[in-house]
Amino acid sequence: MRWIINVSNPSSYTRDDYIEVNLQKIGVPSTLTENDLRLFRVESNQDKKEIPFQIDSVLGHDSPVRILSFLSQQTPPGPDDYSHVVAQFELETGLPTEFSTHRSRRTLRIDHYYAEPDHSKGDADDGYNKNWDPDRNVFGIKLHNGQLKFFISLVPHPRAYTAIDYSGAATSIEREGAIGDMLAPFEMVPEKRWGQLNQLSFFPAPWVLEWFKTVSLKEKDYNLVWSHSGDIRSVITMRLADPIQLQYHCSPYFNTPSETILECYLYRIIYVYPDTPYYLEDVLVLTKEGVPIRFRPYFESEVCYPPGVYKKIARFEDIPDYFTAWNVFAGVSRGYGFAADGHIRGFEIGTATNPNIIQWRLPSAYHHRTLNYFMYHGAEWQQFDPYHEIGHTGWYEKIFKPLETFPNEIFSIAKRYLTYSDAA
Repeated sequence: MRWIINVSNPSSYTRDDYIEVNLQKIGVPSTLTENDLRLFRVESNQDKKEIPFQIDSVLGHDSPVRILSFLSQQTPPGPDDYSHVVAQFELETGLPTEFSTHRSRRTLRIDHYYAEPDHSKGDADDGYNKNWDPDRNVFGIKLHNGQLKFFISLVPHPRAYTAIDYSGAATSIEREGAIGDMLAPFEMVPEKRWGQLNQLSFFPAPWVLEWFKTVSLKEKDYNLVWSHSGDIRSVITMRLADPIQLQYHCSPYFNTPSETILECYLYRIIYVYPDTPYYLEDVLVLTKEGVPIRFRPYFESEVCYPPGVYKKIARFEDIPDYFTAWNVFAGVSRGYGFAADGHIRGFEIGTATNPNIIQWRLPSAYHHRTLNYFMYHGAEWQQFDPYHEIGHTGWYEKIFKPLETFPNEIFSIAKRYLTYSDAA
């Protein structure tokens, strides 16, 4: 069996970037795994070169959604409307070549921390184990990619109770070349955290004159439903432990029943590629049947610096899809960037009582793709564009105009994670 994957490049220059393909959508049987498939790049002279790939069941082992990812190198330029095929790949059955090396296995790594250490399974005293056991409770994850090491808490209070809620937040971020924790480089501050989702808003049916429903994510636990570090990337998926109950009024347009209760699940898919100072996150809410629900997410971070550090915001109001909060001290600039596929609204940095807090929200949508970028320029970097990394490398190449399969579809990324068979 063989499947053709065509790729479009919307940029006017040659690019190296990663591609994602829903295997269910292109008809690859679920019985075929990473050990049963080979991927080839088709050259202009019709020669084929085998390349590495990986497959992730990002919504959990029981979901039919399986995402193939691979690196498309030297992808020729094309029109910005994704209308031309510029590169072609072939996926076929067969025994794949082993591309992993000792260095690649060290570069991409996931550390798991179990709530109840089990020494018979190889756990350290703090619960650390590099292997994931889906049947055990994980309270924290650390992802490595050669440029970043960051810890994400799946529970409000890891290891010991504190008054600070860390649920779903990155609580430490180490960047290659930067001294100290990026979230608090000069002193240990317990409040530090990044990328915490603190609430979701759901809107009623158009004919219902009611206010939107707000669901708090404070003091909530997440379950780890996927963890995989392969040749291409490291991927984890957190799902809110308790389902969200949403009540919808069906009348007067649907009378049987007049009201319905939807049981929904919040998914957060976090992934890193080798040697990049950022991580990407897909945020979506699905009913237990796999149908997407529109929602508006609210984010909060706390980046802790002492008084007197110069702060600068790199943000365009006419391109409100990204920002970087820069902190400059002793000639060193540290930047905290965020980009999304929707307009960033309600952006606030600092309050009268807390100058370190950063808050923002995204619009109501079925799916949110975001990028979290951590930048560092030492004293030797006297001049640099504070907008370029987050605006071009972050937002433009990863969010707004990524490499995509051809033919490109409207809402192609949002459809990628749907679990019902007629998602196309």
